[in-house]
Amino acid sequence: MNKAILIVEDNHAIREIIGEFLSTLIDTDDVRIFKTGTETEAGEILKNEDVSLLITDINLGSEGDGLSLVDGLKQESQRPYIIAISSIEWIGRIEIYLKKGVVDTFLSKPFSYKELKGKLLDSKVIKLKENISSFN
Repeated sequence: MNKAILIVEDNHAIREIIGEFLSTLIDTDDVRIFKTGTETEAGEILKNEDVSLLITDINLGSEGDGLSLVDGLKQESQRPYIIAISSIEWIGRIEIYLKKGVVDTFLSKPFSYKELKGKLLDSKVIKLKENISSFN
């Protein structure tokens, strides 16, 4: 079974941009990219796929709560590496989750491609393509 990346973001445009960026960085023959805007659908994907990297917005609006999603994963023995993304008003809550080991790292919106690429390199769970020239 191929590894998977799951992007959970309620804003469709941001979700698609992150997905497109990731598809330029990784070999999509080896890694599948799933995208959703809801906590419920994310839970189903996590249950059924070998997700090694979860990139999730913390505030999913009416579609759920990214913190509830990741909080439910802390008991999993094979939980994915988690990059939380959020606007500045959620940073305090994210820092608590970082200290508890519930999330591995976070990005504050708006973030750059370079920042996201750096977090992916730090994760060491997804191998990036060699000689990446775009989005440096």
